[in-house]
Amino acid sequence: MTNSTYSVVWHPLAFSDASNHWAKDADNDMVSRMIIDGVGNGRFDPDQDVTRAEFAAIIVRALGLKLESGPSVFPDVKESAWYSSAVRTAYAYYLIGG
Repeated sequence: MTNSTYSVVWHPLAFSDASNHWAKDADNDMVSRMIIDGVGNGRFDPDQDVTRAEFAAIIVRALGLKLESGPSVFPDVKESAWYSSAVRTAYAYYLIGG
């Protein structure tokens, strides 16, 4: 979005519980690029539904957007929630609506 210096991030990781899942390659690619985190302890739970909060965090991280600060834009998103800045950023860039 600006004239800056960029770097490709690659941090090879693989989820142990997704080794036989149809989306294994995509999941491992996204965790290696620090777009998704999984559920902890090297697990992803690949059949779990993606929440609205997780979706906002995924698209903001994937696009490399700087997190916005300020008050919550939705009444059901507390400012203290881990995803509040990702939701605020996705909303600011018109990626989500309420």
